[in-house]
Amino acid sequence: MTGGSSSRSGRIRRLRRIAARERAPERGDRWTVLINHAATSLTALAAVAALLFAGISSLQAQDELSNRRQELDIAREGQVTERFTAAVAQLGDTSPDVRLGGVYALERIMRDSPKDQRSIVGVLSAFIRTHCGRATSDRQGLRDAVAVTAAATAVAERRPHRDDEELVNWSGCRLTDIAVEGAYLSFSDLSGVTMSHTDLYSGDLSSSDLSRAVLDGVGFDGVNFADSVLAGVDLTKSHPPEAPNVVVFLSDIEFPQCDLTRTNFSRLGLSHIDFRHADLTDANLSHTEVAPESQDPFFVGRTSFEGATMANTNLDGADLREAHGLTVDQLITAHFTPATKLPAHLASPDITRWATTKPWAPSSP
Repeated sequence: MTGGSSSRSGRIRRLRRIAARERAPERGDRWTVLINHAATSLTALAAVAALLFAGISSLQAQDELSNRRQELDIAREGQVTERFTAAVAQLGDTSPDVRLGGVYALERIMRDSPKDQRSIVGVLSAFIRTHCGRATSDRQGLRDAVAVTAAATAVAERRPHRDDEELVNWSGCRLTDIAVEGAYLSFSDLSGVTMSHTDLYSGDLSSSDLSRAVLDGVGFDGVNFADSVLAGVDLTKSHPPEAPNVVVFLSDIEFPQCDLTRTNFSRLGLSHIDFRHADLTDANLSHTEVAPESQDPFFVGRTSFEGATMANTNLDGADLREAHGLTVDQLITAHFTPATKLPAHLASPDITRWATTKPWAPSSP
């Protein structure tokens, strides 16, 4: 009994030792596991190091690129400064041809360097004021006129957002042969300017001063004069008739909130003109003809006098049948005669009895 039990216990111990040996890895297997773990760790470290190196290299490349850009910007600034200085020097040259070259050089710089546009507009405007009076019929005078025209064209064609609407001062200048569609001359001082053979079609002259301007053969159909001053301007010279008894029409012009005191529109046709809230005190609209409202979608609509001040406005012989916005109060303060043709809603005897037969004269200044 005892021998059998002892024998069984021995077998159990041997089985346990065999199981323990099977569970425990061999020494070589342990080293293999350790080596694999180390290799995995080294691979991860190498990947991290590669990423760090790539990041550092990228930062260095960006720094080098930024430095290179700064160097290029500095070099470009230096070139622009040299070009600007040389061009300004050309404007002061005794030769008209050299001065013309300086104008074109500044125009090119204005296109290439937007931040210098404000300064260039000021320089070109000063050049125009200095040389516009030299435009005579002799050879040198004609060359001066070409340079002045080129300078004025460059200023009128500029992109205004680049110079924060720099004030253009051409006060008292004589300008001729300027043709700029969509000219930008808003917030400009053009008081007393003399313009001839000039086309400003669809331009922007809003908030500008054109008081006492002489406009001889100037085309400004489609121009925006909103909030501008045209006091005392004779617009009949801008559109002289090609033949007797031919009505010349002004078309698609905006005069809202304008100062049109003593402005002369006599015998002109008015097609889609915006006079809303304009001051037409002492303005001469005698024998003008208001065109019917157009159905053409490209035109702005009818001629409107809504809210306009018409104190002593000369309406003698004017055809206002197609005018919009006229009121009794406006007519009572204006100078209208039996020859004035009024809109249907104002053509009643109660209103026409206020017509005068006295000759018109502007009020005393």
